[in-house]
Amino acid sequence: MADVAQESKMNERELNGYYTTKFSLLSGLIEQSQKALDQEFAEINKDDKLTPSEKIYHQIEARIKRGLWLRKMVHQPADAEAIHMALVTFSDKSLIDHQQLLIASVYDQTEKSYSMDAAVMLNGLTKEYVKQFMVMDSNVDSSHVTSFLMECLDGYMTQLNQSSQAPILTWANMSPTDEDNQNFNLTRLSIKQLREMVPHLNLSEENQHKLLSTLDSVEEEVNTTSPNKKAIKWMLSYLTTINSPVIRGYVDQMLGDTRSK
Repeated sequence: MADVAQESKMNERELNGYYTTKFSLLSGLIEQSQKALDQEFAEINKDDKLTPSEKIYHQIEARIKRGLWLRKMVHQPADAEAIHMALVTFSDKSLIDHQQLLIASVYDQTEKSYSMDAAVMLNGLTKEYVKQFMVMDSNVDSSHVTSFLMECLDGYMTQLNQSSQAPILTWANMSPTDEDNQNFNLTRLSIKQLREMVPHLNLSEENQHKLLSTLDSVEEEVNTTSPNKKAIKWMLSYLTTINSPVIRGYVDQMLGDTRSK
């Protein structure tokens, strides 16, 4: 527990008060790691210098490295059952949705129909490797594992494209309905209002840049012929890292406007 306290920069007595069992300790560490990973994914997704394929690579590698960080935090290979119990408490739906969008943009139209199945497969493999690494007492090269998983993804998509199997989970990018268009108009209005409020929010230069660049990206997507609600939701979630009740209020409003029906 002393080692964990030192690594996590928490007081050992405070740590003992929060986590009284191995399971509660692992759950707390995984929750802390998941929050950091969500922010890292958002930053990867916002990096215009990366291709969709490179973004998938960096997201996988970030997840592998987080698993290795967790193993270091427990100082020794952890109990497999406790790890499994802690991991199943967290939802992968958001990550799968994000990777589906990236996978769909990498492959051609025929393969794109398998993008949701591929995202589920990739998420499951990555998660299982993370679990295995946490119980292994050996060194792991995260870049090697990531390259291996990327090859698995490419082989999976190629094989499905050559098969007669229909997708199990469908990829949908349907034309917006009248209700969607009305909601997108409300989102445009919220963007305009939030931009006008920026000078009055007392934001740091970094957060002001984060806010304005994200609003630019959301506006660009909203103004396309067929705006992708999942992509918009993902971009807006990046703004929740800014500690501002005003911004959070607008983000919640815009997330409501772009929520899938």
